[in-house]
Amino acid sequence: MCGHLLEAGYRATIHSRTRARAEPLVEGGAEWADSPAAVAAASDVVFTMVTNTAAVKAVTEGADGILAGLAPGKVYVDMSTASPANTRALAEEVAAIGALLQDLGPVDTVRDLAGLERVVRMRR
Repeated sequence: MCGHLLEAGYRATIHSRTRARAEPLVEGGAEWADSPAAVAAASDVVFTMVTNTAAVKAVTEGADGILAGLAPGKVYVDMSTASPANTRALAEEVAAIGALLQDLGPVDTVRDLAGLERVVRMRR
């Protein structure tokens, strides 16, 4: 997904728990960030797609988590497979910051991203 955004002319700041997996994207023009918090601080829109609730918590919580880097007006798009209860709690935390959480399932991604782009003006 990030590769497609780069090809379309969008800027991307990325982080992966395994940096080697991200190297092709860095070589393609993405900027590396040392933490999910740094990605959120540098971005208007943050995307995650991780395997489960524990992985969502690992990238959102703590001093290096996404929540630490979010600010009012930013959008966090989570396309992970996570529990509905965790997603609701996360949405409340994001809203308390003044940001927006958009929860997208993998099946809904293409349709919902088209709608999200109408709502959020992404920087090129």
